[in-house]
Amino acid sequence: MWIVLITLLLFDRRLDCHAQQPHNRSSSHVRQSLLPNCSAIEELLGPHNGGHIRDLIQLEGQAVRKYVYWEQLMQHLKNPPTAESERIAFTTSHTLQEVQEFLESSKTSKISAKAKVDSFISSIRSQLSGLQMYSLGVIRACSYGRLNTHLYEGRPRVSMLLQFYKRSHAIDGFIKWARECKRHSSMELLVNVDHPQDHEAWALASYNTSGLVIPVFSNNIHEIRSYNTLARLARGDILVLMQDDQMPRTDEGCKWMKDVVSLFDRWPDTGVIGLHKNVHCWHEEGYPGMFVDPETGIHAHWAQKVDLAPMAVRRTAMLQVGGFDETLSEPGMCGIISDWEFSQRMWISGWAVMGLGYKLEMDQDIRAGGTHVNGTEFKCWGLQMRTAGEVMSIHNALDVENEMCDAARYLNLKHLRLVDSSRCPYKKAGCTLT
Repeated sequence: MWIVLITLLLFDRRLDCHAQQPHNRSSSHVRQSLLPNCSAIEELLGPHNGGHIRDLIQLEGQAVRKYVYWEQLMQHLKNPPTAESERIAFTTSHTLQEVQEFLESSKTSKISAKAKVDSFISSIRSQLSGLQMYSLGVIRACSYGRLNTHLYEGRPRVSMLLQFYKRSHAIDGFIKWARECKRHSSMELLVNVDHPQDHEAWALASYNTSGLVIPVFSNNIHEIRSYNTLARLARGDILVLMQDDQMPRTDEGCKWMKDVVSLFDRWPDTGVIGLHKNVHCWHEEGYPGMFVDPETGIHAHWAQKVDLAPMAVRRTAMLQVGGFDETLSEPGMCGIISDWEFSQRMWISGWAVMGLGYKLEMDQDIRAGGTHVNGTEFKCWGLQMRTAGEVMSIHNALDVENEMCDAARYLNLKHLRLVDSSRCPYKKAGCTLT
């Protein structure tokens, strides 16, 4: 019991520490530079200072790019080129006065961005012994190895991952849904088009949505391999895994999506947020809306495991744990049980699992598709359930499941507020931390 308590306290301390950190935290191994000067500078700067210099240089690069573009465009507007290729390159709908204003603004931004980089490096050089022997240019170069992808312009915050199989009638609905949510959140829709009959329609959808829809073409690999493939292609740091027979409603401007982003920002050590059903604890039954996050006002709670789909996942966490376990099934077989197995590996690997505390309203498509049609249901709910269950059993232990329940209970009682103090969801352990 003492070992469990000490472990939970350490996890909680890490949770508190990371709660104020930016959402792009990554604990992946960082390789040391093979270049002597850069290796020494990395050691002297440390990850915080080195990362800050890198970020400032990236922002300066954006300013330089814009300035150089407007500068060249201004030159060609004042002195129109004779070569056709040059005329095509500098075709613009902007007036000369607009270009002049953009040029002046970008010049100011470029000068300011450069000054910030030079000022910070000069300040650090004066503070850190040993850094003075390296020139400003060398420090700049050696700080610019590992880019901060979150500074890329136009990068979506959320990537919706949709497994799609032989539901041609649903394509227009998903496109309409994506357009609506895009109005309220920075997002993209990646679709694993798992049957050739729908390839052309989804390719056209990508063109008609100016890239909001990103189709990936496969041939009946099914959901486990689909989500693993799409997660590696996604640009957002938050993934929302969806199935083709359910569509979250766009009521209140896709409020649920904003809540998911807020929770992931609030709790950087949470790797999964279930948006469907969740197992509060295998031997305890909870109820919807039992806890609320006092800072965000969002009803949510940590849980032992959650169901697909939809399911929200931190991309960093998903890649670190290896995604969904492809050992559980053959290509073309459904992913039943993979969600519970995935949840448990999250806890084991240092990522907490949450469940949204309110029901996500879904539009259910009951028309025949490809997975749950007459004659194929037993293939998933019978044959594959037994197969995946047997595979999972070789690395499952009740004692470890109990520790997941203990960890979820501890975090809930420590950081969240029980909405109704008269309805404790922990019948055996109680709702008081000792």
